[in-house]
Amino acid sequence: GEVGSYVPNVVIAEGTGLGSAVVIRGVGASSRNIGFDSRVGVYLDGVYLGQSPAINQSLVDIERVEVLRGPQGALFGKNTVTGAINLVTAKPGDDFSAYGNIRYGNYDAWSLTGRVNIPLAEGIAMKLSGSRNKRDGFIHNIVDDSYGDTVDTWTWRGQLRIDATPNLQFLISGDGLIGRETASIANVLTNSTGTTIDTVAPGRREISVSEIQLNDRTLWGTSFDAVLSLDSGHTLKSQTSYRDTKFHTALDPDYSAFDIFYVDYHDRYKQFIEELQFVSPGGQPFEYLVGLYYYRTDAKTDRLARTGTQGFLLFGSPNNTVLPSAGTVLTENIAIYANLTYDILPNLELGAGFRLSRETKKATFDINGSTLPVLGIATGSFADKRKDEDFSPSVTLTYKLSSEISAYARYAEGYKSGGYNLDFVSAASFPNGIEFDKETVKNYELGLKGSVEGGRLTFALAGFVANYSDFQINQFRDLGGGRTAIVIGNAATVKTKGIEFEMT
Repeated sequence: GEVGSYVPNVVIAEGTGLGSAVVIRGVGASSRNIGFDSRVGVYLDGVYLGQSPAINQSLVDIERVEVLRGPQGALFGKNTVTGAINLVTAKPGDDFSAYGNIRYGNYDAWSLTGRVNIPLAEGIAMKLSGSRNKRDGFIHNIVDDSYGDTVDTWTWRGQLRIDATPNLQFLISGDGLIGRETASIANVLTNSTGTTIDTVAPGRREISVSEIQLNDRTLWGTSFDAVLSLDSGHTLKSQTSYRDTKFHTALDPDYSAFDIFYVDYHDRYKQFIEELQFVSPGGQPFEYLVGLYYYRTDAKTDRLARTGTQGFLLFGSPNNTVLPSAGTVLTENIAIYANLTYDILPNLELGAGFRLSRETKKATFDINGSTLPVLGIATGSFADKRKDEDFSPSVTLTYKLSSEISAYARYAEGYKSGGYNLDFVSAASFPNGIEFDKETVKNYELGLKGSVEGGRLTFALAGFVANYSDFQINQFRDLGGGRTAIVIGNAATVKTKGIEFEMT
């Protein structure tokens, strides 16, 4: 969340589950279900972290954060229509070092952070780091005297660097997070039906619900990087990674002290990525990078809604009635990409890139809304397969006004995958209304950046216009007879434009 405080036009919602989202230049999205992707790609050392429950981590030992605004389709691929964030960790060094930190704050908040760097042999080093964060809640639930917005997480990371030869290096990394947190979506101002003001819990940071929202996450991942420097000056890179995300949330959507209604979500993602890059020697008038990319995610969801012991108050249904749904999405993406820079003149550089990709999604979905007919939720089974093909180019012209100041013009495209709304969809929109098409963007940008006073003052100024087509969004769909349903669909166009300025 702190990144958004320092980078203009970047807003990070610090949720621990489905509400986690990054917004760049006014546009973003959280991935509420396994068939809907985010618009900003978040990466850890170049590895895509995936859906919303996986992006908010208590990371330690971060060397730098790279924020790329605007479409990054050429180099980073799908789901970077508004930008990308790459978290770069500090790698193991050749000298022994250790660090520890203890913090304490109000609401009995405390954290422990530590890391140690251990050289094992000539050219071999290991780094271990971890953190523990805990905090009491500050949203008081007067029903059971509990508190929401509590934090309780463990995080860790291990890295092993091996310089096998002067021209061959390996990096083996592993990280994980176990979190058990509670949340409160909002301070409730009205009763469940919105007809009268809620007088039970009128205080600030005070709610009256039968159950505080629970968010449980278990994340872990590993990656294997190999870098081979060729005698010609070229570099061959390989990155193989696997990530596993388990997420569970349970909440009381009727926002009342009565035991009426609950929802319970269990989502899981298994992700494998292999990426190869061939990079030309640096410092040349003509430089290039060519890459191959393979991505696969197996996602599974089990979601149910159930009535409580007082469910008859709202639904007229028997107590403890269950409305189940379950689905799977298998995603595979294969891409080839390239990026080059060429010095046309001593002060004028041309940059160009592209990404050609093909993605398939296979989805299955089962839902039974007949148990609570008053909700109008769908009943049935669904199985489908879709394919998206995309070509995302980018072109940049950079002119050096001086050795320290440059002006640039950039055009870039990107895309966000099509998918499926595997959620509690209405009977009227099932099954034809749950699929949506891919989203694309064309971005135009002018900028000026550099430094003065010998580097004491650095600055960046940019203006941009982004045109989105088939923008994926929740929208009301007219069902006729005065009835509507909220579905994920494709709006015709969305346009966002603005300027940003930063100075240090």
